[in-house]
Amino acid sequence: MPVTRYARSGDVAIAYQVVGTGPIDLVFVPMFSNLVWYWQHPLPVAFFRELASFSRLILLDRRGMGLSDRPRDLGPLETRMDDVRAVLDAVGSERAALFGEGPLGRLCLLFAATYPERTEGVITFGTLPRPLQADWSARVRETRTSWGDWDYHAAWEVERPVDPEYMDWWVNLCRLAVSPSAAAQHERSIEDTDVSDIVSAVRVPALVFYEDVGDEAWQLGEQLSNAQMVPLDMLSPWETPELVPAVKRFLLDHDRTGVPDSVLATLLA
Repeated sequence: MPVTRYARSGDVAIAYQVVGTGPIDLVFVPMFSNLVWYWQHPLPVAFFRELASFSRLILLDRRGMGLSDRPRDLGPLETRMDDVRAVLDAVGSERAALFGEGPLGRLCLLFAATYPERTEGVITFGTLPRPLQADWSARVRETRTSWGDWDYHAAWEVERPVDPEYMDWWVNLCRLAVSPSAAAQHERSIEDTDVSDIVSAVRVPALVFYEDVGDEAWQLGEQLSNAQMVPLDMLSPWETPELVPAVKRFLLDHDRTGVPDSVLATLLA
C-alpha cells in the first residue's frame, strides 16, 4: 500500500497517495473513495498498478471523504477544485492529467478551464455536464436512509451479475468513504453542479468515455474542442479492461508541448 500523506487546502487536510514514477502525472478523482480500503481488493489494485506503469498516479480522498478532513460544508465546486491544486502543489507537480469518474469529471473540466497551464489533459468517464436526475430530493432521502445497506448498493449493480465478494468490498468502501448523512450531502453537491457553460473554455486535449451515441456523455465530447471519444460499458473503471489501454494511448500520444492561452476568467469576462 502506498504511503498516505496530507496536503493543506486552506484549513482542510486532503489525503493523497502517489504510485509510480512515469513521465506524466495523472490524478484520479473518483465518486467515493477510501485510500486504505482501495488496496484491499485485487480489481482496483490491478487498475491502479496498470495506470502507474506509465504515469505518476496521484490518488486522493476528496474533502469530506475517506481519510481527508470532513468539514460540515463542502463548499462550492471551485473550492473542491482547489483541493486538487493543493495536492498537485504538495507533490511538486507543475502539470497533470485529470481523470474524473462520473460527475467528478465536471470538477476536472472546471480545473482545465481555470488552470490550462497546469492541465495536460482531461479524461471523463460517463460524465454529464449537468445533472439529469428528475427528483433529487427523493434520491437524497433514499441515500440518507439506506446508505451502507448491502441491498441498496447491490441494486445499483444491475449491469452485471453480482459477485458477493466484490459487493462486500464495495459496500464497505462506501461505508468507509462517507457516513449516510455525508453521502446525502455529497449527493446534494452533485445536484448543484452544472458546468455546461464552461465546456467551451476547455482547450486542453480530452478523452471522453461514453456508453451510447447521442447520450449526454457523448454530447459532452462533441462540445469539447479537442476530444477523443471512446464507447464503453459503464461499469466501474477497474471493471473495464479496454479503459487503461485507451488512457495510455491518450496520455502518451497527444502533443503536450503547447499550453492553451485561454482561461475561464476570459470566458466569464
